[in-house]
Amino acid sequence: MTSPALRPWDWIRAGLITVVIILQLLDALPLPELKRHHLNNPVAKRELVRWSEVITGLGHAITPDELAVVGLELGGAAGSFRKLVLKPWHPFRRWTGTGQSWGLFAYPEPASGRLVVDGRGASGVRTLYRAPGGEGDHLADILEYRRIRGVYDDASDRPRPRPIYRRFGEWVAVEVFETHPDIDYVEIRLDLHPIITPSEGEPQPDQRRHVRGFNRGELEEMGLLEASP
Repeated sequence: MTSPALRPWDWIRAGLITVVIILQLLDALPLPELKRHHLNNPVAKRELVRWSEVITGLGHAITPDELAVVGLELGGAAGSFRKLVLKPWHPFRRWTGTGQSWGLFAYPEPASGRLVVDGRGASGVRTLYRAPGGEGDHLADILEYRRIRGVYDDASDRPRPRPIYRRFGEWVAVEVFETHPDIDYVEIRLDLHPIITPSEGEPQPDQRRHVRGFNRGELEEMGLLEASP
């Protein structure tokens, strides 16, 4: 039994899939696209010292500053190469929705964002959710869902979160108001949680960032929440 002949569309589809895979691989390839501000990161400074000691121990003396220059030169060349190859394909990737907008473990972050949701009612203020784990209730389930986490996960270290962060806050507040009739105010924020090793001293307190507050009455007036009876 012979296999059916491939139609022209089969070849076209195979070609498009191959192009998308190649572009994704190039975009996700961990090329060292270092820039000067990356080296101001405390983790980067420690890594420069550590790797300069390793390389010097192998017989090639190099200081952290000299290693930084090498990294910046390689990073500039790698970044230019990636942009040169990918730039002509931007319209195709935008039209097909096949862009690669994230980096998997691109670099270690010495501070992480901790999502906190507080509610205020007649009995006072109480924390309804605090990362890294909730109480397994409905709110924790939706906030820890991977597609929802993508909305707020990268906003903690940004000077200004994306506009969708405000919409996210409104949506969470509506969820809280609907399930907690006794709460009339919700605060959502992304505390910056410094991560230090035991040798670096005592744990540091979280820094409150990107605080957004929502009143029940305001959301009712906006039509996002059904008015209380």
